Amino acid sequence: MMPNYSNMCPVSRAAIGTPEAVCLNRGRKANADVWKVETPDGAWVVKDFQKCPWWIRWTYGRFMAWNEYRLLKRLHGINGVPQQIYRLDAYAVVMEFLNGQTLSGYRARITPEYFLRLEAIVKAMNARGVAHLDTRNAKNVLILADGQPALLDFQAGVMLGYFPRPLQNLMIHTDLSGVYKHWYHKSRESIDDPRKDILREHFRWRRWWMLKGYAFYKRRRPKGSEQALFEEYRLKQQAAAQREQEALNAAAAAQADRRSALEEPLRP
Repeated sequence: MMPNYSNMCPVSRAAIGTPEAVCLNRGRKANADVWKVETPDGAWVVKDFQKCPWWIRWTYGRFMAWNEYRLLKRLHGINGVPQQIYRLDAYAVVMEFLNGQTLSGYRARITPEYFLRLEAIVKAMNARGVAHLDTRNAKNVLILADGQPALLDFQAGVMLGYFPRPLQNLMIHTDLSGVYKHWYHKSRESIDDPRKDILREHFRWRRWWMLKGYAFYKRRRPKGSEQALFEEYRLKQQAAAQREQEALNAAAAAQADRRSALEEPLRP
């Protein structure tokens, strides 16, 4: 028997499709429809797999709705993620609407303090045993009305405890590299070298990732900020190698001068 979720949820299925509901995104293929629903208790976001084909709705859809619900419940109390989360039914999850703008559409200058707070959210999330795995997507990162950061879309996330330590570290590394990707893209003059090193290392192994979306592609080539980061590193390494060579040349010249000075008295 299907659990009765409706008694706990502030949104009913009948509310979807009414004038109070606005479709924010029509899901393609196996993705959920995303609705914003206004109620007397405030605005809510509904992620709904009900319209998916039955073989997706009964399997993948049910799992994804359940997965996002349990991850957000695990993260309760961390500022920067939705705090109020409910199950509408087996195919839909409801969460509070966060008023803000995604990084993908934000054109104003972003301060380093914003990225430090975003980094703190990701680290707190990982410390709770959750990996987001899609922090690289700028549509999943918000700048709230008060300027604070927030994360969205946890349906592809995982519980870290189910995986061996090397995979856990890789997932944590992936989440942090997403933060540093946005930081480098939006405010590259303020990101420090250790964080750029983490981002560059992630870019390096990610170039071999063949799967993207629903299709397979050839090996990725760096572009945009990724290409700029590699070029910056190449120039830095080139300058370091040049300085090292100059130091070696100077040391060799000094040694030759000392040898000449020692040999000078011995000459007839």
